Amino acid sequence: MVDTRSIAVPSPVQTERRAVSLGAWVTCGLLLGLGLAALWLVHALQVTDDLETHANEVLSVVEHLLEHTTAAESRQRRFIISRDDRDLDGMRGEMAMASEAVTTLIGLTKANPHQQDLVQELSGQVATRLQYLEHGVSLVQRNQLALDKPRPSPGPGIKAMSQVVMLCRSLETTEQDILALRHSQMTQLEGSASLTIIGLVTAGIIASLVARSVIQRSFARRQFLEDRLSQANRGLERQVAQRTMELSSQARRLSEANVELESFSYSVSHDLRAPLRSIDGFSQLLVRSLPDLDPESARRLGLIRQAAARMNQLITDLLAFSKIGRTELTRRPIDMPALVHACYDELAPARMDRAIAFRCAPDLPGCQADPALLKQVLLNLLSNAIKYTAHRDVAEITVSWCTTAVPPGGSAAQPAYCIADNGAGFDMAYYGKLFGVFQRLHEPSDFEGTGVGLAMVKRIVERHGGMIWATGQVGAGAAFYLTLDGHGG
Repeated sequence: MVDTRSIAVPSPVQTERRAVSLGAWVTCGLLLGLGLAALWLVHALQVTDDLETHANEVLSVVEHLLEHTTAAESRQRRFIISRDDRDLDGMRGEMAMASEAVTTLIGLTKANPHQQDLVQELSGQVATRLQYLEHGVSLVQRNQLALDKPRPSPGPGIKAMSQVVMLCRSLETTEQDILALRHSQMTQLEGSASLTIIGLVTAGIIASLVARSVIQRSFARRQFLEDRLSQANRGLERQVAQRTMELSSQARRLSEANVELESFSYSVSHDLRAPLRSIDGFSQLLVRSLPDLDPESARRLGLIRQAAARMNQLITDLLAFSKIGRTELTRRPIDMPALVHACYDELAPARMDRAIAFRCAPDLPGCQADPALLKQVLLNLLSNAIKYTAHRDVAEITVSWCTTAVPPGGSAAQPAYCIADNGAGFDMAYYGKLFGVFQRLHEPSDFEGTGVGLAMVKRIVERHGGMIWATGQVGAGAAFYLTLDGHGG
């Protein structure tokens, strides 16, 4: 059983397009055929005209040959009678022109072997006849040929003249036959060309009518489809307008919800911080009012104050994290080396009494980013580097431009900014938790923190159209790589 779904059935529009295209190609082919037929006919006419001109030229040269040969005989007779040197000169002039005519005939008939044979024979006979004319003149000049002496019977010279006449007539007959054959062939060619042109013109007219019919149907169908499309567009416009109103309403409600959420966040922050301030304040009053407090009680009050401070910092970080998504980006050109050094200088209190070897590449490329948000990213990453190298005698923190870093799951290197340290590092087996909120890979007793900083960094980098990833090894340090849409380098 044939699966008809696998058979591609062309649509009516495709069929009409193919028909119009086919008609155009057929019309072009017919026009090309007409052009070729016309060129062929013109070429045939030109060839025939050239052949006719050639034949007439051969006939003319043959006639001139006979005229000059006959004129040379007449001049010889007059010289014999008058002994006038002018007649002798005239005879020799006619003989030269006859020889020239023979040379011309040889050139004109070189394409026809039969005519070449006739002309070669004719050349010999003309030379013989002219030789006997000169011989007669020489006899007269030696007084061996007188008018009162009896004339000799026709000799080889007269026979040569007869052969010349006969060969000239044969050449004329051959050329006339060739000319008649060419005329007959040309008549047939003209008839065939006329029929071909008439056929092509008729086919062109039929093709034009068919193409006109197809184009009319195509235009009619296009008009129908345009009407349908116009109706569909009007319906779509109504749906778009309705959907736009719905989206506007949803956007308005979302904006109101964001305002309410922001108010709620500040309210919660205030309501949560008030009891924390009370706990911290009363704990501090207890310490001051009880100078003889035993060490264990003092330690516990200190833990209460530390927990209150940590809770307060956590609320602050959560509010900052929630604001990142609502903060509008203002991209500006950033001088990265200058910003890195400014952030590192700002963290001076965190690195007091620390031996830190800090290096920032002077050729660090600039970028297009929000200055405040990018500063927050660098402060967070640099403060982490300072914090997690606290157990090193000499901490090493490097900020550079790396062109060989490969993102997790990627196959190609991607240029990125790199903040690396020789601190505590982390276990790559827990990499998936690294940028999560409240996710910590170290004990609070080892390194303080809320677990929100790297989540904020990730959100800021992604808002810039970039990405961030890290590599690390426990006890061997960590390296954080980040890209920003529009970075330099």
